[in-house]
Amino acid sequence: MANPAETTQFLTYPEPPQQLRRRLTLVTALSVLGPGAIVASANIGSGEMVFAARGGALFGYALLWAFVVSAAAKAALAYSFNRYTVVTGEHPMSRWATLFRGPRGWFTLLMGVVSIAAVPSWVGGLGVALGDLMATTTAIGTGALWATGLIVLSGVLSWVGGYERLERAQTVIVGFMLIAIAVSVVVLRPDWLGVVTGFLPTVPE
Repeated sequence: MANPAETTQFLTYPEPPQQLRRRLTLVTALSVLGPGAIVASANIGSGEMVFAARGGALFGYALLWAFVVSAAAKAALAYSFNRYTVVTGEHPMSRWATLFRGPRGWFTLLMGVVSIAAVPSWVGGLGVALGDLMATTTAIGTGALWATGLIVLSGVLSWVGGYERLERAQTVIVGFMLIAIAVSVVVLRPDWLGVVTGFLPTVPE
């Protein structure tokens, strides 16, 4: 990439495929769902599946507005981050190396240091939380055993699965999650008036 001090570069996105420029139907949308399922599954984590449910158990609908704001912010970040990577073929970290004023790569290095310090404990904590959840739900094995198995399985699938298998697997996983959410809404019968009031920003005790 050229030095920004020498030339000005403009990022242009290519036109979408012809089938997406016509009237979008459900069949057309499903035909291109695979990559989106991979991106969705990579960005749906403990915050959506565990912490949101835990927050609801503790505070009812009082923090619903906070989860909505967080989800919107995360969606914007994930969309822009992944779109830039897919369209340009360049990781945003590479772009950050030349984007900010000062010594080349200082911001990228800062993010790397923060990630090295924070990610191991985050991944370990997430693995333990999911392991405990699976052990409690299935009444089989221990949380540590489930956590280790899930981490190893994810690594093996990522290493040997290939893109097509990954796409199919993630599509099934995301589809199952959406179905489970819909079923839970029907079974739990939420207080819809409470849901509406939960969108008003408040700070619970």
